[in-house]
Amino acid sequence: MKKIYVLRGVPGCGKSTFIRHHHLEPYTISTDNLRLLYGNLKYIYDEKQGKTRQVIPQEYNEQTFNLLYSLIDNKMQRGETIFVDATHLYPNAFEAYREYVEKYHYEMICIDFTKEINLNELLKRNLTRVDFRWVDPEVIKKIYKFAKSHPRLPRWVHQVTPNQFANTLYIGETDLSTYRSIAIIGEEANFKGTLKPHEFYISYNHDFARKHHHSKDVIFINRDLSTCRDHNAYTVFPFIFKGKHYLATSRTLRDEFIGYIKNIHGRNFYNFGLANLTDFMQEFPVNASRVKQISLNNFKQSSINRLA
Repeated sequence: MKKIYVLRGVPGCGKSTFIRHHHLEPYTISTDNLRLLYGNLKYIYDEKQGKTRQVIPQEYNEQTFNLLYSLIDNKMQRGETIFVDATHLYPNAFEAYREYVEKYHYEMICIDFTKEINLNELLKRNLTRVDFRWVDPEVIKKIYKFAKSHPRLPRWVHQVTPNQFANTLYIGETDLSTYRSIAIIGEEANFKGTLKPHEFYISYNHDFARKHHHSKDVIFINRDLSTCRDHNAYTVFPFIFKGKHYLATSRTLRDEFIGYIKNIHGRNFYNFGLANLTDFMQEFPVNASRVKQISLNNFKQSSINRLA
C-alpha cells in the first residue's frame, strides 16, 4: 500500500510526459518545480546556437533537495503515495531515500526510462523542447553515459519499465488456505491462552497484535495512522481462504472504491489506484460488495470470530 515511485531517466526521455499521460500531477513532486520556487527562470547564452535561452536555475540544488526530503517525510507520515520526477542519474541517487523508506516501511519503485530511447533521439528532442526545458547537450551526453554504465539499482529498489507501471498498482491476495482456521480478534476482545498451530490471526486489537508481533501468523488492521509503522500492520489485507475471497479492512469499503478486480489462476488482484491510507479508514454509507469484507463495522468488537 505504501509506495514511493521515483522516475529515472535522461532529460527529454519522457518522464514528465508519462506523469501527464497517467494524470499523476496531484501525486508528483518535481525537482524542477521546486527549483523554481527558489528562483525564477534566468537567461543564458547558447554559444552553439548563437542565441539566448531561459533556463531553470541550478544554483539552488541544496535547498531543492532539502525541501524534497521534507515533503517526502511529511507525506509518508500520512501513508500517501508519492511520485518524484527527477533524473536520479548521479552517484548514490537513491541512498537519501533509504532513511525514509525504512522509517515508514515504504516500498520504493523506480520507473526506469534509461532503456527507452537512444542518445541521438534525446539530443534531437532537446532541440525542440520548450525553451526552459532545454538542457546543455554536453550535460545530456554525460548523464546518458552514466546511465549506460550504471544500469543496476540497489537491491531494495524495485525496478520497472514504464510499460510495467500499471501492474504495480495491484495488490494480490495472500493465500491462507494452508491454515485450518482464521481467528478474527475484535478490538475489545480478551484473548486468553497461546496461539494455536495452524491458525492465522487477523487482529483489530492492537495490544494482542503488539504482543505477538514476531509471529508470521498474526497481522493487525490499522484503524488510524498511529499504527501504520508497525511492521505487521495492514490497512487493507486481501486474502483467499478455502476458495473464498475476503478483504480485511478497518471500515467496510464501498464497491466503487474497490475498483477493478482481475483474477489470475484463482487469485484476486485489486487495483485501489492511488488512494490514501486515510481513505480506507473513513466510514461511508455501505453498498453491495463483490467481495466478502471483514471490518470494524460488521462484527461485535468484544468477540473473537473464526473462519473454518
